Amino acid sequence: MEKRKTIGFISYADPKDKTAWSGTIHYLYNSIENSGYNVIWIKARFSKWIRHYQKFLDRLSKRSNKHYSIAHTLLAAYLTRLDKKDFKKADILFSPGCTAIYKLKTDKPIIYLADATFKSIHNYYDEFSNLLSFNIREGNIIEKKALTKATHIIHASDWAKQSAIIDYGIPNDKISVLEFGANITTQSFKKYPKKDKTLHILFLGIDWQRKGGDIAIETCRILNNQGIKSMIHIIGPVEVPESCKNIPYIEFIGFLNKNNQCDYERIIQYMSSSDILLLPTQAECAGIVFVEASAYSMPIFTYDTGGISNYVINGINGYRLPLKSDSYEFASKIENCIKSGELSLMQEYAANLYKEKLNWAHWSKRFKKIIDNI
Repeated sequence: MEKRKTIGFISYADPKDKTAWSGTIHYLYNSIENSGYNVIWIKARFSKWIRHYQKFLDRLSKRSNKHYSIAHTLLAAYLTRLDKKDFKKADILFSPGCTAIYKLKTDKPIIYLADATFKSIHNYYDEFSNLLSFNIREGNIIEKKALTKATHIIHASDWAKQSAIIDYGIPNDKISVLEFGANITTQSFKKYPKKDKTLHILFLGIDWQRKGGDIAIETCRILNNQGIKSMIHIIGPVEVPESCKNIPYIEFIGFLNKNNQCDYERIIQYMSSSDILLLPTQAECAGIVFVEASAYSMPIFTYDTGGISNYVINGINGYRLPLKSDSYEFASKIENCIKSGELSLMQEYAANLYKEKLNWAHWSKRFKKIIDNI
């Protein structure tokens, strides 16, 4: 009988921590276990000198009025330490991130997972815009080394894969695209029966500006004015603009923590009772919230940007509108879907897409095929 392979899961965060990378680290670890492998956490940590370096970068950033990403600096890569004892036990290494494997010297196969490349997020997200010049140079060096060093690469979208091919010259056959699953543990995705004819819209995102909160609110207002009674439920932001307060069609719930059982149950309640997810996000590498919406038969209305096209398929589980689209165009698309009956069809299609593709069990099966071919 063949010995079960041991996968060394390289991570700065504890895989048991459901807050790390919005729970994705935890679910990746479990999904690899469910593929039939032994999995051990190889703890990555920065040496104590990283604090001094961060203080230096803080001062430099303030003086130059530029941002920085410490994870994409060569010194941070060199200051990374791996647990050597557990490292020796692993047959194959798995790293969700590039920094920890930059200086790694090993003959063991490496699987590198990412939802983006450094090139694709530079000047895409606000926090990766206006970076210190050396940070840009070093970020690309670290990314290129990780992509080159990896035995195989797993990207969460075709958008990320294309960047690796075009921007870094990585061969197409070295990269697999495996969509993420839902970071929720509920096994039964039941919808609550509708009690009224109101269209219940869910907005689920912490970053109000990037996620398009103002556009979502305005879309709801337009729908009401057009005779489609609508209510928007806002989960995520700690605070909303004053202009959004005390409006009858807006319910502001605020931030809910998935690791808190009461908060988690409230999230599930709103996902179970909402009709659509409206998230006009300006930038998104993947968006696990789209997977979770599909699991709860919620058609999604969002922008066509980043890696979203792997998670929202036009006419199946929602629509991706061009980035220049405004609230009137979102309202018009939603209205047309309601009146044509397409919204009801997409509720069924969304659930099927989740069951067939956008789930961690499917991810595990495809991951096993990758390992079997190494």
